Amino acid sequence: MSICSNASDISVVLNGVETGIEQAIDQTFGGIQRYVNDSQCGLRTLCQLMDQDGDFKTSLEISDDIIDGIDGMTALFKDLKKILKALKLKPEDDIEKKILSDYILERKMKQSSLN
Repeated sequence: MSICSNASDISVVLNGVETGIEQAIDQTFGGIQRYVNDSQCGLRTLCQLMDQDGDFKTSLEISDDIIDGIDGMTALFKDLKKILKALKLKPEDDIEKKILSDYILERKMKQSSLN
């Protein structure tokens, strides 16, 4: 059952494949959740290895898996921006265009202050 009936015709391209918006949302968040869970488990395993005076090579392998998960999440967060862009409403009149212009300017200033 669709929760986005008005957006059911919208699609985005993720990993070179055109995907319906709801499927894109579900897949993207599902992937992020898997990466977060795997990273948490990996970090906890590293903690256990430290307590058990674990194997150095094993810790490197686990660290690599965590880094791969972080890279995977980074890619999925970029996909979220694509999804958001596809769902953003377009301004319909001059008042909304002014609102959008002000919003973009304010957003840029906020982002530059964070960097």
